Amino acid sequence: SSGINAEWPLRPGVMKITEMSWVRDFREFANDTSAHGVKYIFEGPYKLVKLLFLVTWLGLSIYACNVIITSVITYVQKPTSTKFEVLQDSGMTDKPESIKFPTISVCSMNKVKKSFLDAGDNVLLKEYYEVLDQYDVAKAEELAARFEDPEDDMYQIKDVLYEDLIEQGGPNKDRLLKCQQRGQYCNTLKAFENNVDRISVMENSMTGRCWRVNPDGELQGKMGDYGSLKLMFWADVQDYSTRSADTENQGFVVAFHDNGTYGSSMASGFLMSPGTYYKADLRRKAEIRRKDKIESCDVSLVANTYGSYNEGSCALECKDKAIHEACGCVNVVPPLNNGKYRSCNLEEWVKCGLKAYRSWYDDYTNPDLSTKICPCSTACEEIRYEAQISSSSVSPAFAAGIF
Repeated sequence: SSGINAEWPLRPGVMKITEMSWVRDFREFANDTSAHGVKYIFEGPYKLVKLLFLVTWLGLSIYACNVIITSVITYVQKPTSTKFEVLQDSGMTDKPESIKFPTISVCSMNKVKKSFLDAGDNVLLKEYYEVLDQYDVAKAEELAARFEDPEDDMYQIKDVLYEDLIEQGGPNKDRLLKCQQRGQYCNTLKAFENNVDRISVMENSMTGRCWRVNPDGELQGKMGDYGSLKLMFWADVQDYSTRSADTENQGFVVAFHDNGTYGSSMASGFLMSPGTYYKADLRRKAEIRRKDKIESCDVSLVANTYGSYNEGSCALECKDKAIHEACGCVNVVPPLNNGKYRSCNLEEWVKCGLKAYRSWYDDYTNPDLSTKICPCSTACEEIRYEAQISSSSVSPAFAAGIF
């Protein structure tokens, strides 16, 4: 009888410990963990508070697990970018003998010269341009009204093309004073021996008239200073129009790009001031993106009216489409136009083109609207030139020798 009485008190105790062991373990974890708030699941003053902490903790734990799992799956299935960089693809196992030089676009900050506007035959063009160059829509509308009156002098120039104004009023080609490589003038180099006119050509763009040096990409060079190309331009600062002379900077915008690309690279160009010597160290990169990893890469987009497809050329073509849809013309036809667009005349540009461009520009530069205005895909293949720029003032002795 005493043996039976000795065993019974132990059984309920054993059953309780076995049944609530997970609670005990969780309580110990809650007291020992550094995770904030977990211990209040057991130490809260009221059952409702304990329940609140329990529900909150479980919800946040589930959310955290979901974020971690989603991130891991996204990383495994869709990496942000897969890119191959080719500094020089020569097709040979040996070190290449030469490196392809970029095409160099140089655009003057002075879109229309003062001397052109001051010419006796261009009085009306000067009056027109000085209003237009302010990008003031209200003043442009006042000017547009004058084209309605055949008795107004402004009516005489209504059919002049806007692009002709840019071409005739822009810098002269001979303002490229010098082009040398390895101490040789460019017209004696093998790359241009059959056609010296292809050392540089002039290109009309929305930023003005630009030089396009090495337009066919024929020029080759060596690494470092051994094959460097030297260019010298005359800025004609004294010939800046009233509006251009009043801006905070003067000189040129310079861009280095593949010869298959046109003015689309100017948005990322380098500002270079008169009286300064610049040295540009360039690195050629061929970027190849995998379509199966980057959804925005569209292999069907190879070229457009601005040459090789990239996001910059897509934006410029988007600009042309917006202005053409509104006005039936564009300010400057793209370099590979093939009859797709025509240039606005002065009446069309002041009445419709300028307003359409300002509307497009305001929408495109708005971060909340830009992707909707111009949904440009990433280029699957793209050649870029990265540049590191250093500069110093031109010495007075050297400057005196130019003249």
